[in-house]
Order: sequence, then structure tokens, then C-alpha cells
Amino acid sequence: MNTRPCTLAAIVVLGMSLSACSGGGGSSGGGAPSGAGAASPPASHALASAASTGAKASQQVAVKASDVDTCKLITPAEAAKALGEPVRAPEHDKDQPTACDWQATKDLPVEMVYVDVFGQFDQIYGSMDDKQMTDAFVLQKVSGVGDKAFTQSFKADKSGSNVGDVFAVKKGDVALSFTILRPTMSKQQGFAADKVLAQAALGRL
Repeated sequence: MNTRPCTLAAIVVLGMSLSACSGGGGSSGGGAPSGAGAASPPASHALASAASTGAKASQQVAVKASDVDTCKLITPAEAAKALGEPVRAPEHDKDQPTACDWQATKDLPVEMVYVDVFGQFDQIYGSMDDKQMTDAFVLQKVSGVGDKAFTQSFKADKSGSNVGDVFAVKKGDVALSFTILRPTMSKQQGFAADKVLAQAALGRL
């Protein structure tokens, strides 16, 4: 029985919305053999070819958020280690197609690893000191992963559990959010596991 809750995406998106309130192909190589008597191509042709090759290389390096398949960013083994439970094969969230979850094999309680593309990263990261933010959330910048990263948890939550916590990270033009849903896991444990997952995921972009 798949008991994936439709509320998880809502928890993550609600948190972010409130806080926002507001490869391959490298060898293009020039294929013509340089034998004696071979005619040299016009300079304009060489420039156009070089420009085309440079454009292709640039496209390969610059990953777009819209091209990211979150289900391919971490392995089931990595998700299971982070969660502390065996997990099922990853599935895209039907209510949030950019997101993917790795749900524990047991049905109840519902526990999972949840990864999504995070479009509000810059907006939140740039206003972490705003009173509206600090009144509602505990936000902390994190070093040692990606270009920028931060953690977010609800200030009103005094349980010490990691439920509702988000680890957000950005590399280049791609920002991701990581959530581990396991009520018995502490915030510190959750964020530490999130960081390991984030490092693995960024390495696959």
C-alpha cells in the first residue's frame, strides 16, 4: 500500500511560500584529415565551427533546473542510509512533478526522503535577516556544500523533530530542497543526513 501523503509537498511549499511572502558529446573535432594538397576551409567557416563547438560545450556545462530529474539525483541506497530504513524505488510526486520521494518500505508510520527543485532559493537566501522571516523560521546558512546553502525549520515547532525541516542548496543555476520525513529523527541528525544527500546529488548534476 502506497501511503505517500499529499501533504508533504504542501508542507515544503507552504514553508517556502510563507518565508518568501512575498556528457558526452565533446568531440566535434574538425573531422577533415590534414593530408598533402587538402584545401584549407575558409576562415569564416572555421570561426563558425569554433563558435558552434563553444556553444555546445557551454550548454553541456550549464544545467537548467527544468532539465533536472530529481529521481536520478540520489540512489535508493543513499536514501535508505539517510532515512535509516529500507526504501522503495523512487517515485515522482503526482502533486509536485518536479519532486521525487523515496518512501520507506513499511507502510506506517509514513517516512521518506523528499527532494525537489527549489525556485525560491535566491529570494529566501537574500532576505534571511528580515523580521518577517525570523519571526516565523529558524534559518541558518550552511557552508561546505554547493555554492550556497541554508536550513529552514519552523520556529513554533518545539518538538525537536525534523518534520517540516528543509535543507536548501544551490549550485550554478540549479537549487534543490531536501526533506527527510522521520518524526523520531532530531533536527541535527536530519540536517546532517540532508547535507550528505545534497553533496551526492550535486555531484550528479
